[in-house]
Order: sequence, then C-alpha cells, then structure tokens
Amino acid sequence: MAHDSPKLIALDIDGTLVTYDDVLSAEARDAVAAVRAAGHHVVLASGRSLIAMTPVARELGIEESWIVASNGAVTARLDPAAEMGYVLERVETFDPEPVLRMLKEELPQARYAVEDVGVGFRMNELFPEGELNGEHQVVDFEDLWAGQVTRVVVRSPGRPARSSTRSPRGSASTTSPTPWAGPPGWTSRRRA
Repeated sequence: MAHDSPKLIALDIDGTLVTYDDVLSAEARDAVAAVRAAGHHVVLASGRSLIAMTPVARELGIEESWIVASNGAVTARLDPAAEMGYVLERVETFDPEPVLRMLKEELPQARYAVEDVGVGFRMNELFPEGELNGEHQVVDFEDLWAGQVTRVVVRSPGRPARSSTRSPRGSASTTSPTPWAGPPGWTSRRRA
C-alpha cells in the first residue's frame, strides 16, 4: 500500500479478523499492524456490541480509532484518555415496545434481550453462557422497553438467531449474531 495517501480500512470482526471460534490469528494481527504502520486508518465495524468489540481493538493494539458497533447503531471513538477507553459519538435508538410485543405474539417461548450500550444486555431470561457480552440483567418482559435501545436480540428454540435494529429511516432490519439453536451442523460462535 502506498504511503502517500492514507486510506480508511473498515474491517468486520467475525469471520474476517476473528474466526467463528473467536481466535484472532497472528497473521490477521500482523496484517492490521502493517496497514496501520503504512499510515492507514483501521476502523472496526461489526454487528457485535461495543463491549464485545473493544477487547478486539485492544488485542490489535488499536487505541485511537473508530468503532462502528451493533449493526451500525453505535459509533464510538476510541480514546485512551476517556474513562471507558472510548467516547460515544452517535447512538441510534428506537422504542422496542412494538417490536417486542409483535415478536412475543409469534414466539411466546423465546428469550429476548435489549442492549444497554457499553454495559451489556437486559433480558427476560438468561441466554447461553458466552453468547452475549457484558453484564446480564434479568428483568420482567415489560421492563425490556423501559427506554430506547439500539437493538432487540431474540432466541427461540429450534429457530436461527435474529437481532433487530432500526435504521435511521425507521425500518427494521435483522441480522444473525450468535445462534444457540440452529440447523444441524451450525457451528458459528459470533457474539453480540
């Protein structure tokens, strides 16, 4: 890469930098270091929560940069002088009540969680260990919509995992972070 004009390199985490077994290879670490040493800017962008991305940034030696987390709902600037090591620059939220009520009608036995940025998740039941990062607070279902959130995560036995975020235009989108029940042979270990 030419050093004369710095580029912005945005990298996904799961399946790109980190294997689905949550391993960051020496080759990936060295490649990111070489890109940064050449004067380019590395931005981590992922469906993972902010709290699940900051350890990857640390492992890559990235102390000052940007992170786009939670399927684009959270933009943070890494800053070693900040109390948490980052500053939230933009957080897109929505009222989860209508989504949660609709999903509960369709999937009454499912587990539901909402993200508390930089902290973890509030959930109506515990999710499998290691699936969601940060603190886990079990609350009544109705307390999941006690405030605006960046996303809703749903786990339903026998169905693939789904996460819902709202785009700036207000339309819902879904992705698949970490399944705990999925089709036979499913081995993904992506973390929300």
